[in-house]
Amino acid sequence: GETSAPYTHDAQGDDVYQDAGEISLGINSAVDATGATFENLELGGAAKVDVTDTTDEVVAKLTATPSVTEGGEITYTITLTNKDGLPINNHSALTFTLSDGKTVITVPANGTVGTATVTAPDNVYVGANDPVVKSIATVEGADVGKFEQLTLDKTPVSTTVTDEPGTPGNPGGSNEGDLVKVTITADQTSVAENVKPTFTVHVNQPLAHDLVVTLSNNAQVTIKAGETSAPYTHAAQGDDVYNDAGQISLGINSAVDATGATFENLELGGAASVQVTDTTDEVVAKLTATPSVTEGGEITYTITLTNKDGLPINNHSALTFTLSDGKTVITVPANG
Repeated sequence: GETSAPYTHDAQGDDVYQDAGEISLGINSAVDATGATFENLELGGAAKVDVTDTTDEVVAKLTATPSVTEGGEITYTITLTNKDGLPINNHSALTFTLSDGKTVITVPANGTVGTATVTAPDNVYVGANDPVVKSIATVEGADVGKFEQLTLDKTPVSTTVTDEPGTPGNPGGSNEGDLVKVTITADQTSVAENVKPTFTVHVNQPLAHDLVVTLSNNAQVTIKAGETSAPYTHAAQGDDVYNDAGQISLGINSAVDATGATFENLELGGAASVQVTDTTDEVVAKLTATPSVTEGGEITYTITLTNKDGLPINNHSALTFTLSDGKTVITVPANG
């Protein structure tokens, strides 16, 4: 006795993607419940309902390791979430770039979590370090536009970077701080006594500030920030007329940061030496005499020591010269 009946179709389903469309429903057949046959049965066409999207937000949130020791690893994680717990499993890979412009995190296709690991800053100085702060800057991917609403949570995340447990004044391998090793080398193995030997002062890594090195002769050498060595020219031993070959040894008394910062682990190397060889500087002993005397008069004999370059002859004991007669003796006094 009725002319209609209701039917409720399943919902397309709420999700986080843009997938508006339609539901179409037609009639396959119509039969009498008792089995009677209709004289003239006609089935109408399908009916359609447009399905519109709801806006279901997906939030991309960044987290980071809260604290690391300098030089340690910071892990950054991006997580995709929906407040209603809807599945997020039908998208291609998403690539997020952080605010430093270098750190890139990929959330894989159909996934919700991506990670990237970076090394925390490290330095050689004692004291607090600046925290590492980053945020999400951009996202790229073929399916970025597929989401009904993909929101980047740009709240910055901060990682505290703690100092390594270096012990200033306790250099060497047992110290866990970053090693700053200052050494000196001679640029030549030997020089003549009239040549200025040169040395090079080295540091094992470029530093952020100038390094002032005091040598064992109290001279100072500065290694500029960003460089690893500086030259030093020592005074020549000095040319002279005596046999005095030897060596020049030069060590390091101290090395300090020009700004006053303290090193976590400072180690000073040993001394460097240069052999000093003699040059041959001739001393000529020349005899002169009174050119003319009356018989019975006095003849004065003089021996003079000279060097053609005018080098001092003032560091010797007395010298006794005997003349060809075997009897006349002349003494040049000490240092004379």
